[in-house]
Amino acid sequence: MYKKILIPIDGSEGSDLALDYCLRMLDSEKPEKIVLFNVVSYPTQLETYSGKMRSVMKKAKEDLAEYGDEILARAKDKIMAKGTDVPLETKLIWGDPKLEIIQEADQGKYDLVIIGSRGLSGIKSFFLGSVGSHVAQNVKCTVVLVKE
Repeated sequence: MYKKILIPIDGSEGSDLALDYCLRMLDSEKPEKIVLFNVVSYPTQLETYSGKMRSVMKKAKEDLAEYGDEILARAKDKIMAKGTDVPLETKLIWGDPKLEIIQEADQGKYDLVIIGSRGLSGIKSFFLGSVGSHVAQNVKCTVVLVKE
């Protein structure tokens, strides 16, 4: 049985499938906690702009955070609609998704990470990278990689 589950959510079809996988899992298991985790990626060099560009970048950053909060709220609502009494937490942080998910999984002592995959393979995966694959190879806990 998994006690603490981390589900990275980014609004993609893959992360929706990961959430659906968790919902099905709740039919037979009752973890102690589920954490919905959104990492907002924002190039920090954009913050060095001055003048009008700085205000544009500030607005973009605010919009990204608002969108991330909306994604997390929808995912939380979906789990709550299931009627489960499992404690839920949402986290939104800034950074590189690959690195932040691994750090959260390891430092938070999760038993399971359920993450969506875009289903890239071969040369596409090599060049574009895959957050799910990177996480699966680098966290210390069990990972379920849900494919589209």
